[in-house]
Amino acid sequence: MLLITSPLGQGVTNAGRGHLAARFNKPNAVIVDHRTFCIMGDGCATEGISHEAAYWKLNKLTLIYDDNLNTIDGATSPAFSEDISTRFKALGWNTITVDDTHGDMGAIKNALLSAFSETEKQTFIRVKTLIDKLSEKEGTSKAHHGTFDEEDVEKMRRKVNY
Repeated sequence: MLLITSPLGQGVTNAGRGHLAARFNKPNAVIVDHRTFCIMGDGCATEGISHEAAYWKLNKLTLIYDDNLNTIDGATSPAFSEDISTRFKALGWNTITVDDTHGDMGAIKNALLSAFSETEKQTFIRVKTLIDKLSEKEGTSKAHHGTFDEEDVEKMRRKVNY
């Protein structure tokens, strides 16, 4: 099932509560026995609802946090300064950080494999990314707005030999 949400924190809420049915499994009646993934941004990370899932110890729940240091309005630093991984670890999550997604895609695979092997805790994977890599908007909040103009598209294509 794919669920796309807009209000801040609702993706995490749906993932956590949707997976909560697993807590009611019985040895002879397994209701939920699958992994649940949620890709979240800075908005979800700032909402308190993301803390609720830790209470239930949903070991097959994996949150993947796109840490691109940008909001729709600008940098995350004025409003969001704590170490998000430390916060989730303090709440009882297994935490993993992927520092280089652009140069090492295998790091994401390894993080997911590590999450799969966790049998006691839910997993929070912090993926440090660069928003709109290769575009003129790279690394800025402008990446959240509008589309690419033809000149920028052509420059990006040249950068990847397309």
